[in-house]
Amino acid sequence: MLKQWLNPVYLTEKKIIQIKESFTSSKPFPHYIFEGFLNPDKALELRRTLMTLPFSEKDADLFFFAQTEDLHNCKEPMIREFLELLQSEDLHSLLQSITGKKLVSKIDAFGAVYPPTGYLLPHDDLLEGRSIAYVYNLSQNFVKKDGGALELFSTDKHIPQEVVKSYMPKWNSLVIFEVSQDSFHQVSEVNTNNPRLSIAGWFHGC
Repeated sequence: MLKQWLNPVYLTEKKIIQIKESFTSSKPFPHYIFEGFLNPDKALELRRTLMTLPFSEKDADLFFFAQTEDLHNCKEPMIREFLELLQSEDLHSLLQSITGKKLVSKIDAFGAVYPPTGYLLPHDDLLEGRSIAYVYNLSQNFVKKDGGALELFSTDKHIPQEVVKSYMPKWNSLVIFEVSQDSFHQVSEVNTNNPRLSIAGWFHGC
């Protein structure tokens, strides 16, 4: 299944070793960005399908964006195939090699779109069972002035301090990071009508 979906560069033993070293050494907490993650045709079809789904606005002090229902409830074949990929033994084996985490079959998945002025304030994602967070970016043509960056914080005694890494939502990229007491991150305010679109969630394990 990985050969049908993933960029083949990520399936070589040499590359996997490089990714593992990068993930482990990355600051402020372990993370990695797979650029050009999926076969381009798969990425485009997934974007087209996701944009046909209904989104519900989520507005609170901590965040402002819109979200789909749990994608496990979605009947669209393309979405279901993508979830099968995320839950596949082959992908879990790849991620376990990179992260050193033992994963179970359970994942969480939802679509998210950030409108103009959309944001997500600092938080750590820490809930029981969550092991690796992921964000698969389906945004197109974002530049720095558009906002919407994923920003990672340094911490002191598990309290967020300052942004030390900032990543634009690059098309067809998958971000993964270890969930812990120190995995504080946010999405900076979006300053464009261009939809900041993604599928996000968590791999469960220990």
